[in-house]
Amino acid sequence: MSKQGNTAFLIFYLLVAYILAQFFWWTYLIMSLNQELYILREDGDIDTKFLMILGEGSIFLILLIVGALQIRKTFKKEISLAQQQNNFLLSITHELKSPLASIKLQIETLIKHDLETKQQNEIFSKVLLDANRLNDLVDNVLLASQINDESFVLDKQNQNIVPIISELVGKFSKSASNFNIEFSSKETELILPIDSMAFSSIVINLIENALKYSDQNSNILVALGLKSEGIVLVVKDEGSGISDEDKSKVFDKFYRGNDELRRKTKGTGLGLYIVKYLVSKHNGSILIKDNSPKGSIFEVTFNKN
Repeated sequence: MSKQGNTAFLIFYLLVAYILAQFFWWTYLIMSLNQELYILREDGDIDTKFLMILGEGSIFLILLIVGALQIRKTFKKEISLAQQQNNFLLSITHELKSPLASIKLQIETLIKHDLETKQQNEIFSKVLLDANRLNDLVDNVLLASQINDESFVLDKQNQNIVPIISELVGKFSKSASNFNIEFSSKETELILPIDSMAFSSIVINLIENALKYSDQNSNILVALGLKSEGIVLVVKDEGSGISDEDKSKVFDKFYRGNDELRRKTKGTGLGLYIVKYLVSKHNGSILIKDNSPKGSIFEVTFNKN
């Protein structure tokens, strides 16, 4: 937790301690200074009055404790969210600077050197890849903003998703040639009502997530099939895997994982958050399973009905 967070919690606990001390002090004063108690003592009604004060004080104390616990819970949630947003700003700054620096270097190379056509084309290809990376990053940020504002609207049309996924996997195979990315489907036509951009974002984010946490030259399989539950999209990697604790949290906005590898890997913490939202909007569900001997399997099921 940050230094500011620790200071805020310290002030909160001191205030709670002060309120409790005041509560017990005033209770003591009421019990000791109330002259009516002495009168009632002579009348034999002291027990009733004492129980009334004790009951009211107990209710107040319970409400005070419940309120303090609720405030503490909200306080922790706000601090956690602030930390996540700060991490997001740091990560997105890095994500923006890397491709921009690469593009700048490639352009400077073109300006300073008289290169052959083949070399120029290679540089142009690298620049295009970095530009596409920036474009995807901006799209994710804008999409997350629209989701948060509940202003994102899907334009669904019945489409064959097999060639869409095949084309996306083909692009990744070229841009990430140091990985073995394959597409497998026994079906040549699987029709779903989809929003083209949103559906492509699901596939892109799942593949990019697999690339982030996988070693070079490892295998990444994108499979499409038909089951009784519906159409199933599977993205299988041989990466570091996801702990059971993180499986329930990786779809949270800005979440980057508890293990050191996931925290240090580039990313904004938006990809899987966007995936889960878009999957639900396409009448689907998503599960995370362990791959054997290592890695993760993301299984998305789209209900055809």
